[in-house]
Amino acid sequence: AESLCSLVLASCCSVASVYSEIGTEDHDEQSQQDGGDQVPLTWYSTGLIGSAGLAVAVLGGLFGLPPWQAVAGIALSGLVTVLAVRALGQTDLNPVSGVGKLSQIVFAVLAPGHMIANLVAGALAEAGATQAGDLMQDLKTGYCLRGSPRVQFVAQLIGSGFSVVVTVCAYQLYDGLYTVPS
Repeated sequence: AESLCSLVLASCCSVASVYSEIGTEDHDEQSQQDGGDQVPLTWYSTGLIGSAGLAVAVLGGLFGLPPWQAVAGIALSGLVTVLAVRALGQTDLNPVSGVGKLSQIVFAVLAPGHMIANLVAGALAEAGATQAGDLMQDLKTGYCLRGSPRVQFVAQLIGSGFSVVVTVCAYQLYDGLYTVPS
């Protein structure tokens, strides 16, 4: 119960601080001091909405999840990711399996008897926590080296795009050479 209260409080404070600074003089001055190197909120918002929509479509098509369950899983994944990133930042350990189990417990209440929804919710939370932790450490390294957040963001996008192509090609090569069980 204490962890959930801390999670809700940390999530609300983080979201409130981001949106409260937009349009204020301090935020504008900070952006000017940074030379406009911050990642624009429109990039972040567009990517978040687009990837969430794509995830809802894919989860519905692949696993037959109703849209509300996919949206609930994505939202829950975002919340537990905040908890995981905070733990990673403070302890250098990412509690990936713990947040996956936490989301599975929540989904046991939201969708009782739906094992696939429960497994997908756990997978979403674990994947979100892993990716957020990796990205946080990358950005921390870039910050320590005085790198531009915008350039790091673009580099992450380029790397993600190439990794999709390389992964699919490597799988096709492996599948052509060896029998992959189904």
